[in-house]
Amino acid sequence: ILFFVLLLIAALTTSLPIYQVIISVLEEKFKYSKNLSINLTLGFIFILGNLPCILTYGPWRDIVIIKGKNIFDSFDFISGNILFVLTAFFCCIYVGWILGKQESLKELSNNNTLKSSWFGIWFYYVKYIVPLIILIIFIYGILN
Repeated sequence: ILFFVLLLIAALTTSLPIYQVIISVLEEKFKYSKNLSINLTLGFIFILGNLPCILTYGPWRDIVIIKGKNIFDSFDFISGNILFVLTAFFCCIYVGWILGKQESLKELSNNNTLKSSWFGIWFYYVKYIVPLIILIIFIYGILN
């Protein structure tokens, strides 16, 4: 039981910074109070994320969304095969093509205080090779 309690604590503490970004936007842009921002964020996450997954093996077990998968399996497919892969792809595109070589070197070397002979090779891979591999993984994940 202790393992699952610690697992719950680890899951909650890693997700809190993600929620904090949404809460801060609601407070700063829309001028909502802290309590209202927290309640809206957690309510939205519960309704869109948790509730469908909870009801998947109950009243909504016959609902099919993607390729014969129920709601829970569809969420798993979308997050694992689409969102994670696209996030990695766009990170590579951002670092390789938008951020650029000099800014990447500055970020990775602590404002050029650390030296590395591997940076040129790393940057080449991030800019050209890794996005191609990620696209292959993405296409394979969608087709299978």
